[in-house]
Amino acid sequence: MTKTPMKGAISLRNFLLRQLLFAGGLLTLMFGMTLVIVYQWGLDDTTEYYLYQDADWVVTQLDRNNELPASTPKRQFYIGYSQLPQALRQQLDEPIKNNHVQYLKTQTHFIYLLSYSLTTTEAKDLQSKQELADTLFVIHQFPLEDEYNAPGLSLSQIVTIVGAFVLLFILLTALLVYRVIASALFRMEAWCQQLPMMAPDNDDTQKHDTPPDLHFAELQQLADRLHFSTMELFEKNQREKSFIRCLSHELRTPIAVIGAALDLLQRRLESPNHQDKLTKIRHANQRMLSVSDTLLNLWQQQKHYPAEEIAMESWIKECVEELSYMASSTDILLKVDSSLTYSLPEPPLRLIVLNLLKNAFQYTHQGDIVVNVDATRLSVSNDFDPQEATKTASTEYGYGLGLWIASALCEQQGWTLHCETSGESYVTTLEFT
Repeated sequence: MTKTPMKGAISLRNFLLRQLLFAGGLLTLMFGMTLVIVYQWGLDDTTEYYLYQDADWVVTQLDRNNELPASTPKRQFYIGYSQLPQALRQQLDEPIKNNHVQYLKTQTHFIYLLSYSLTTTEAKDLQSKQELADTLFVIHQFPLEDEYNAPGLSLSQIVTIVGAFVLLFILLTALLVYRVIASALFRMEAWCQQLPMMAPDNDDTQKHDTPPDLHFAELQQLADRLHFSTMELFEKNQREKSFIRCLSHELRTPIAVIGAALDLLQRRLESPNHQDKLTKIRHANQRMLSVSDTLLNLWQQQKHYPAEEIAMESWIKECVEELSYMASSTDILLKVDSSLTYSLPEPPLRLIVLNLLKNAFQYTHQGDIVVNVDATRLSVSNDFDPQEATKTASTEYGYGLGLWIASALCEQQGWTLHCETSGESYVTTLEFT
C-alpha cells in the first residue's frame, strides 16, 4: 500500500503550527497596543485626580488666607481667564468648560489644565466675564525631556519588555498545545502506517491491534471507526477467499469429470467422425478450464502468467471458429501477417479477444467484421447501428463476459483497451505496449 498525497493538500501539523504562531503574534501585537492605550488612560486619570485634589486644596487656602498658594515650575495656579499666559489662552478650547481638563502641548512642555469654577459646581460652559473671572485654573506641566530622562524605564521599553514576555508565554502555550495535539496525530499516523499489514490480502492481520489512546474524543472515534472498518474488510475478504476456493473446486470437478468421460468415449468410439467431434469437445473443455483459472486469478488479483509463443493467424482463426455459432451471415475479414507471432500470456489474451469478437458478433446484423493485427496492437471493427444495438443490449452470449472484464484483464496485464465509434463502425483496439 503506497501513500498518494492529494493535490493541494497540506500537512495538518504544519497548518496547526502556522496558525498557532500567527495567533500568538497577533495576540502579542494586540496586547502591546492595548498596553499603550491603557497606560495613557491611567496617566490621564491619575493626573486628573491630582488636578482636582490641588483645586480643592487651593480653595481651602483661599478660604483661610484669601490668597493663592505659591506656584512651582510644575504646578501653577491662576484665578481668572485673563491671568493665564497668552500662549495658553491661544491653545485653549473655547468656550471654556467648568470642571474640565484639557491637554496642551508646547515646544518645551506638555500641560494638563483644569478649569474649576469658584462660584458653581454645575458642569457648563463659562462664557460671561464674571464667570471667567471667578474660575480657578490649575496647571500641571512637565518638560518634554522628562519623558526621556525620567529614572527607570520609558514607556516604549516597558511595552517592549512586557510584549516580549507575553510573546514568550504565548509561544510556550502554543508549543504545549501543538505538542499535545500533534502527539495524538503522530500516534494516529504511526498506527495508520501499520494498516497495510492489516490489508485484506494479508492473512496475518493482527485483529487485536487496536488504536492507541489518542487523548481527543474525535480522533479516537475516527480511529475506532477505521479499525472497525478494517476488521470488517478483513472478515469479508476471508469469506470471499473461502468462497473462491469452494468455487474453484466446484468448477474444476465437473470439468475433470467431462475430461475423464471424453477419454472413455475416445476409446470406445473409433469412428473418425466421432473422434473429430470428441476432439472439439476436449478443446472446448480445456478452454473452459483455462477460462475458469483466468477468472479466478483475476478475482484474486494474480497477474503472473507464463508468456507463450502465439502464431497469430492460426490463433485468431481458432478464436473465430470457437464463436462460429454466433456468425449467421456475418463475414470475418482477417488482416494478419502469416509470420506474425506474439510472446504473451495466452489465457488472458484469449478471454479478451473472445470478448471483442463476441461483442462484434452480437451487434453486427449485416456487414463485415474486420480483425486487424500488427506488431503492437489488435483491433476489431464492425458495422454499428445504434438502434439495433439498443434492441439487443440485454442479450448475452458465450461466457457472459462484459467489456469491463476485458478492461480489467488489460489493466492487470498492463495493456490498453480503447473503444470508439467512428462513423457507422465500432472499433475496439487492444495495445500491448
